[in-house]
Amino acid sequence: MIKKNDRKSMGNTRIKVLSFFLNQELYAISMTDIFEVNRMPVTTVKTLKDSIMMGVLNLHGSATCILNLKQIMGSEPFSLSATPGWIAVKNHTSFVCLAVDAFFKFMEIPVCNLGRVPVLKAQQDSGKIQFYARVDNVLIPILDIQYILQLFQDNKLDTDEIGLIS
Repeated sequence: MIKKNDRKSMGNTRIKVLSFFLNQELYAISMTDIFEVNRMPVTTVKTLKDSIMMGVLNLHGSATCILNLKQIMGSEPFSLSATPGWIAVKNHTSFVCLAVDAFFKFMEIPVCNLGRVPVLKAQQDSGKIQFYARVDNVLIPILDIQYILQLFQDNKLDTDEIGLIS
């Protein structure tokens, strides 16, 4: 049982997240997972058939995979005409970029507003979602980046198959 004083101290602890849109739905990623945030130039997008990998870009001198986060989350993938933004996240000793529709804002969320998968959302694939945050009576899924990166590692393509796009 949580005592009243424990609940009060939990409310002072906050996590920082970056919120963004995928298909007009709001999602978030913990700031501890983020290396860089940027808009993607049109020339970096190269869709690979039946792959979650959109292509490769040159991130500070390193070939970096761009993953189609829409497709990972079970939505229609980005089209070639789309110019999404990307979020670079740490993947062991390298980086991976996650393509998103649009950035929303940075938020600080009290830990007491975090919860596991709500009963009404239990039918969704919750393995990719670490927590739900309640912000202004809206539930925002916070993605489990390490789980998503593990999915990518399990099915990783060799970057030599598509070549570096700069």
